[in-house]
Amino acid sequence: MLAKPAGARGYEAEAERLAAIAAAEAAAEWARRAAVADAVRLEGDAEAAAIAAKGTAEAAAMQERADAFERYGEAATLQMLVEALPQIVAKAAEPLGAIDKMTVISTDGATKPTRTVTDNVAQGVEPLGSTTGIDRNRMLCGLTAEKAAARYGPLDRTCPSPRGGPASEGPISG
Repeated sequence: MLAKPAGARGYEAEAERLAAIAAAEAAAEWARRAAVADAVRLEGDAEAAAIAAKGTAEAAAMQERADAFERYGEAATLQMLVEALPQIVAKAAEPLGAIDKMTVISTDGATKPTRTVTDNVAQGVEPLGSTTGIDRNRMLCGLTAEKAAARYGPLDRTCPSPRGGPASEGPISG
């Protein structure tokens, strides 16, 4: 509020005082806004650094996984299959889990639902061979034969061939 000082000099002094207050308030507001802007910038930099670190870690993990697949080939694919199999079986059995009460009238008896789940799992896993080009049956046979050969010496047997084709030839060794 503008006071009524005596004389013109008093009005000038009061105007200077009010101008100084306004300048100080403006400077304080500028400093507050600059501090807010710095805080926002620092938060953004920290978030960007976290995203970059996460991306770098994920890329490194993917590279390690790719290297492992290159080194271990079919064994790595088998590992993925083994890890995914419980989920595949759970999804295949889900419809039976929703049944509250079931009466089986069949000459096959109560084994038919179990066979249905098994068939669903087999059908679910079957595309893996066509999409990856890996014959899981021969791979499993080869892995188990390798372990047996490592433990008991060379085996004089062959892995069965899929779908009636020729079997792998020669003794299976570790």
